[in-house]
Amino acid sequence: MKFNFLILFLCLASSIVSAETAGEAAIRKVTDHSNFPVKVYKGKLHKPAEFKQDADGTWRDWAGKRIDEPEINFAGKYSISAHSCGGGCRYYQIFDMTNGKELPILNRFKHDEYPPKTSDGYTYMSMLDFRADSRLLVVQYLLEKRVRYRKGDYEITDTKRGCREQSFLMESGKLKSISPVRMSCSE
Repeated sequence: MKFNFLILFLCLASSIVSAETAGEAAIRKVTDHSNFPVKVYKGKLHKPAEFKQDADGTWRDWAGKRIDEPEINFAGKYSISAHSCGGGCRYYQIFDMTNGKELPILNRFKHDEYPPKTSDGYTYMSMLDFRADSRLLVVQYLLEKRVRYRKGDYEITDTKRGCREQSFLMESGKLKSISPVRMSCSE
């Protein structure tokens, strides 16, 4: 009887380990850029008209803020630019470098004077991870929440921080979610 129980326990334990390994493998699959390769466009680049290059070679956006030179850095033909608007404010733009036109698909990842909030009360800032030769866009949501509580006669304010993550694929000029929001971030 004890031997049967031991075998049953070992089988159950190994299936739990296998399930965790399968879950980890699924996360690796949707966060590994090499799983979603694309050829990089080699023709003439059309830089966005709203970006200008100074005489010293510095690139600037429409507001005169310094940016990286527009180049293909996502999904084979797109250029993603991160912009700061001061005080933790950030937004992204994406341009098709084959024609210089902007696609309005990154607005959901902006963080402005009214930061977005999760359903459980965290404000967040989105950080984008992308590659020129991959259709995969991994978004990390950096979370912050101020929590107030009483401890005896004192009111204490504490800040909780965290990270959540979601994966998207670029398909025909649109982003398609390929994973639910994960409650932690991969490395």
